[in-house]
Amino acid sequence: MVLYTLKELGSIRTKEEVLRYIRQRRFYELRPEDKESYESRREWKSDTLLCWARKDAVESDFMFDHDENNCWEITRSGLDALASVIAYFRARPTAIRRCFMWRPEFKLVIDPTHTDTSQDHMRQLTGRGMSFVEKALAILSENLPWAGRRS
Repeated sequence: MVLYTLKELGSIRTKEEVLRYIRQRRFYELRPEDKESYESRREWKSDTLLCWARKDAVESDFMFDHDENNCWEITRSGLDALASVIAYFRARPTAIRRCFMWRPEFKLVIDPTHTDTSQDHMRQLTGRGMSFVEKALAILSENLPWAGRRS
């Protein structure tokens, strides 16, 4: 989602520009608890998670590690990774149903043939077992070997 947003916006962008783009297009399944803040932060929990995605993208060379603060930019590797994700889901149309954090608006970006059905996985309440982020990462790492890679 972050990589797609950076590709669409082009150039170097700020965190606020990226988060605003994602929110305005309703790409992310937000619940009231996502708009709460962690004790040590002022931003929404959902924004913090997207910032962690940015950190992971930088460590995977999908985004540049700029010296200046608050500069987000996709790399050639990031564009390639985004193209791989899109190709994966377009080749396997039912796989996108497992992406419970993605709203139909984003699923259509990834696969324009997608139709929202009762077979799409629903986001579970947090607090039981794995968190929704852990589940999302597990699904991605099952299907995209580089997605679960940590430095």
